[in-house]
Amino acid sequence: MGIFGRGLIRMKLAVVDWLDILVLSGWAKKSDRAVPSPCRSVGWVVEKTKDYILLTADIDGHSPTPDCEDAYNRRIVIPMGCVKKIRYLKTQ
Repeated sequence: MGIFGRGLIRMKLAVVDWLDILVLSGWAKKSDRAVPSPCRSVGWVVEKTKDYILLTADIDGHSPTPDCEDAYNRRIVIPMGCVKKIRYLKTQ
């Protein structure tokens, strides 16, 4: 099985295009442009539900948690309402 546990074998690598929510402060006119920023994230899909997708950039196969799952680092949770496109990449 190599250095990684079963978690990596089941995980899919994905590119997610999404719109980032922004917050503006200060007075503005209606004509002032305020639009979400397009973003692209790449990572291993830890979890995908109808509400969100959770990606991780790093998987530590040497230090599994007590429940025998791999440990993750640099995670991002993106609400599905912000997701424009998910593309799964082929891995070896």
